[in-house]
Formats: sequence, structure tokens, C-alpha cells
Amino acid sequence: NSGSFENFSPDTAIGVNTGESDSAGQSIVSEQILDDNSLNLTIDSDTVDRIYWLAEKDRLEIGTSGGPFHLYGSETSRTITPTNFTIQKASAWECADIPPVRVGNALVYAQLGKRKIRAMGRDQGGTYVAADLSSTSDYFQANSISTVSHQKQPHSLIWMIRDDGRLISMSFDERDEFAGFAIHTVGGSHTDATYGNHAKVESLAVIPRTPDDRVWMIVKRTVNGSTVRHVEFMQNFFVDSRDSQQKAHFVDSGIYTESGTTISSITGLAHLEGETLDVLINGGVSSQKTVASGTITFPAPIIGGTAATKIVAGLPYVSKIHTLPVRSADDDSVFPLGRVRMVKAHLRFSETLAVQVGLETLNLEEVLFRTTQDLTGSVPPLFTGTKIMSLVGRTEEDESLRIISSGPLPLTLLNLITEHEVNIQ
Repeated sequence: NSGSFENFSPDTAIGVNTGESDSAGQSIVSEQILDDNSLNLTIDSDTVDRIYWLAEKDRLEIGTSGGPFHLYGSETSRTITPTNFTIQKASAWECADIPPVRVGNALVYAQLGKRKIRAMGRDQGGTYVAADLSSTSDYFQANSISTVSHQKQPHSLIWMIRDDGRLISMSFDERDEFAGFAIHTVGGSHTDATYGNHAKVESLAVIPRTPDDRVWMIVKRTVNGSTVRHVEFMQNFFVDSRDSQQKAHFVDSGIYTESGTTISSITGLAHLEGETLDVLINGGVSSQKTVASGTITFPAPIIGGTAATKIVAGLPYVSKIHTLPVRSADDDSVFPLGRVRMVKAHLRFSETLAVQVGLETLNLEEVLFRTTQDLTGSVPPLFTGTKIMSLVGRTEEDESLRIISSGPLPLTLLNLITEHEVNIQ
């Protein structure tokens, strides 16, 4: 009942009279102090801490340059009044001037310096801790974080933008104490002598909707010699029972065209003039096309004996999985028994096509999804099941496996098991 809070002073939380907007800091000398009077609370700290953000929960959480603080009434009554208030420091890990996100019961925020991500919550003993989620990632060693946003559906993903325009995602589960990072290469390019020639994400926001929260962004690219900015959104996570293979949208800044007759060309691509696009025709990968006068054409519009009626076209990008190397033993061997090399990989896929697999030191090998039951020239259906790949590599301690999506189609890897050959010494 103590009203709203505004940051008029760098280290002060100010509340106005309930129902009023201009009573902050009014004197109440010689007057009765009421629960709905205004109040002015300066954070008591050993440093001058600038307030950057506020977050709500059972206590008001205040992010400052000296760390997060909690503002609440008392342990018996959380209502804040001029005579009932507590400001308590929750952690000494400082906060950056980036709004945090709430994931379950954890408050995820960027640390001062913008090179670490922390999750603040209670440990088993009830003490507030701010765990470092980015300790196993090197994505923020040279570049800082500029934006943090949370996608709740269908999977909990925290999206971040680095100051070089790179897009980073973090899978985070508070209950399992799990955090995994991935860097996302956005299709296209942008000429930039400072941060590199990759396309750059400048702004990002998550908008709740059904069935998936929608991730919107502004992407800066160099197209046809000019710098352009496109407002784009990510398509829903692919689910074959809901989204047909013919409409699989695994391109950037792309479009989808459908017709009851054969499609010989697609217009409306002036925003990608001169760019080379990946093309999916009736659910099958076609040859790349270059946009000319806002149009791409198809001299041979017959795919698998069927007229080309459903086409997805857009900027290509490559999805990669690199496994970590096998851990060394105390005697500097890969396993205590001796040296080892990877010889087989068991990969369980869901609704997947167009994948290449190989060891880091060898050429990639195409995973065969087409069967003898598929007609020549037809589009094979998305595959769900296990593929076993035979690998022949050198005996190297740091050998890792590469799994790469080689076309504008979905790749979902559910499980990976590797077999190793051990040379007993």
C-alpha cells in the first residue's frame, strides 16, 4: 500500500502517497504518519550504489551497481509503509544496467561489466545466492552483453545480444541447475571493420503468444551494397504433426509461397536483392538461387514428378554441433587403460533430414535417410529414429565429433552415444 516507486535519485527508492503521483518527499513533520504516506529510502551500503532496475516477487528486488537488494516490509508483514520497511542486501555480485528476467523462481541478471550471467535464488538453506551461469562459456570473454530476454514457450530459452551483434541463447533449468549456451549465426552479412562482416542483431524482444512465444528482432545487413535493417521474427519450433515438411522454414529473412498451379518464379524478394538463397520446393532441397530484380526463377519446376506448388526461400545459415573431447585420465591417457579413438556414433534423431557427420580431423559424411522404398527423384520424409555412423579417426585425446545441418531442413538430435576403441598399454 505504499504506492509506486521511481528512481529519482541514483541510490534512493522513493514512494508516493497511495493514489497520488506528485507527493514524493513531502514533509510529514507535526503530522500523523499513515501507512499510505510517501517515503524516501536511501540504500544503506558501504558503497554508493546506483539503482538500475526493479523486479517484483514476494519482495521487491532492486538491482544496483553494488549488488541486488531486497525491499519489503518485515518477515511478518511484507507490506511496505513509512513505519514498516526493510532493505537488505541479497548478494555482493553487482548488477549491470540491463533489465533482468524471471525464470521460475530464479532472477537472471547480467553482472556489472556485462560479461557474466547470474541467477539469484535461494539455496537449500534458504540463503540467497547469485550463481554464475556463464562460467563454462567463453562467449562473453571478449564481448559484452547488451540485451537479455526470456522465451517461455515451448522451451525456456534466454536470448541475449552481444555488443558485436551476435545472437546468443541459453537453455536454463533452475531445478536441474543446468545452463547451456549456443551462438546463432544469422543469415546474410554486414560489412563492418570493427566487429566483423556477419549480420548483426541490434534489438530483440519476446512477445507471448500461442503456441510459441515469438522472438522478434531487428537485423542489420549489407544488401546490394547498402546497409539495411529488417524487422524479423523466428518461426515456431518445428513439430511435424503440426507443421508440414513442405513449409519447414529453416532460412533467414525468408518467404513462403503456395499455389494451386506450378510455380515458375517468386517475386517480392527486393529486400534480398543480389543475395544467394536456399530454396525448399515441396519439402525437398533445391539448388540455390540468386535474387535478380526482386525475383528468383525455376527453369525446371518439377520436383520428384510433382509440380512445384510450395516453396520456401531465404538466406542460408549452418547449424553445427561440436562435442566436447573425451576427458583425460590422471596418467594423461584418455582412459586409464590406454589410448582411445572414436569408431562409431549412435545418433537418435527426431523429424530430421540433411545431416552430415564426421570427426574433427576427417571429412564430413552425409547421413543417408533415403531408403529403397523411396522413389528415385522423390522427396524423402523426415526421419525419426537412430542412425549408426562408422568413424575412422586418429588416436587423439582431443578428438571431437561434428554434426552439421546441410540444408534448409530441421535437425533435432535427441541422443548421442559414441563407441571407442581402446589400445591397452
